[in-house]
Amino acid sequence: MLWSSLARTVSRAAAAAAASAPALLHGLGGAVETHWLRRDPDGVRVGLRRLGGPGTSNSSRALEARLGTVPGVARAEVNGTLGCVRVFCDPDRTDTERLVSLVAEADAGAEKAWTARRDGTEGKGAEGEGAEGEGQGGAEGEGAGGPGGGPERPARAGSTGAPEE
Repeated sequence: MLWSSLARTVSRAAAAAAASAPALLHGLGGAVETHWLRRDPDGVRVGLRRLGGPGTSNSSRALEARLGTVPGVARAEVNGTLGCVRVFCDPDRTDTERLVSLVAEADAGAEKAWTARRDGTEGKGAEGEGAEGEGQGGAEGEGAGGPGGGPERPARAGSTGAPEE
């Protein structure tokens, strides 16, 4: 009896902690610096918070283009899987503080757009990706409708849709 009561209490406490963790982490998001900078043999990597995630492809491409205008940058690639943007440059001849500030600015815009989508205020004066219509309708990118990322093909006459043997 005592053990089952204790188990229920611990279970409730764990469930409450797990339920509040995302809100707590989101609240700390501004206080925790995630726009780190690391040198690579071919440039630098700058940490991301929101960019590179679902529904951010347009903003990610815009950031890559903007970083490409910084003197000394050959190209930039947002990598959502790694949570960073790779900037191909000579770090000794490139203003890395400017790179970090551009990434932070773009990430903040993506965060605002994500918050607007989450709160249902998208398109009601929110800036960022809400106005672009990104993240709506499922697949991202052009021609991403069918398997393998290509455009969907119509079924052939007499086809059942089952795989051929």
